[in-house]
Parts: sequence; C-alpha cells; structure tokens
Amino acid sequence: MYEAGTTTPMRDPRCNSREGCLDRASNVAETAPSLPRRCTMHRIIAYWPVLARVMMASLFIWDGILQLRNPGGTAKYFASVHVPAPETAVWISVVVHLLGGLAVMFGFKTRWAAATLCLLCLGTAFGVHLPIGDISNMTHFYKNLVMAGGFLYMMHYGAGVLSLDAAGSAESASMRA
Repeated sequence: MYEAGTTTPMRDPRCNSREGCLDRASNVAETAPSLPRRCTMHRIIAYWPVLARVMMASLFIWDGILQLRNPGGTAKYFASVHVPAPETAVWISVVVHLLGGLAVMFGFKTRWAAATLCLLCLGTAFGVHLPIGDISNMTHFYKNLVMAGGFLYMMHYGAGVLSLDAAGSAESASMRA
C-alpha cells in the first residue's frame, strides 16, 4: 500500500517514527531484529519463519522415521499405490524425507530443500492421492497441495533470520569485509 499520489509506502500507524519501522512491502523476517522496542509485533514476526519451518519439517521427519522403522511395510504400501520399484523407492523416500525435513528445520540450503519437498508433495498429491471419489484420499491430496504452496513461499522468502543459511551469509559477509 502506498500513500495517495506517491510511490512512498504507507507506514505503520502504530510506530511513532518513520525510521526503524516497516511498511507492509518490507520483508519483516530480515529486518525485524534491528527494529526499535516500540515495534514489538514486528520483532515477534521475525521468529515466525522458524516456527513455520519446524511445523512443516516435522511431518517429513516423522514420516521418514516411520518409513525407516518399517521399510517392508512402506514398500508394500508403495506397491499398492503403483509406485515403480517400491523396494528401491522406499530408500529414496527415506533419504528425501529425512534430509529434506532436517534441512528445512535448521534452515540449511532452505530454498533447495523446500524445492525438493515441494516436488515430493506435488508428486505424491497427483501420483498417489488423486483418485476421485475417495474422500480420505482427496483430503491427503489437498494437504499435499497446501504443503507444496507453503514450500513455494519458503523458496521465495528463504529461511529467515534464525537459520544456518542466515548464519552462513553473515559469516561470508564478514569475511569479505
């Protein structure tokens, strides 16, 4: 949103000064730690990407652990939904679920991990859960689409300030200076 007749972004009316406060077009997660104390909500918002990463990653880590604990059962399930080479696919699935989930959780190579898990969600949605008429399957279909959408956001905005990606970029920036 912009002030009428200008290209100047509108400022948050809850902040008393223009400097140090964010407009709605700013990436809050990247700049929030430097905000003054009177913009408490903006500083809290900076930590939401961490919560989102943990929530999204937990599903994949849990599923990877379950697959690892019973690879035979997982292979049988994969065969029942017509996944090619189920005995091999189960090990690929375990690796993608665990490594992708852990990378997202800790914010390591987040955009790449999110892209991988987004493709996994789309493949699972359209390859396994699409049969029309089965309400339970359609619920899983839409769950996978929603997760893919969340990963698209993660691919765009990155991991946020509390992540290994942010720590690595800060370290490399200090080495260049």
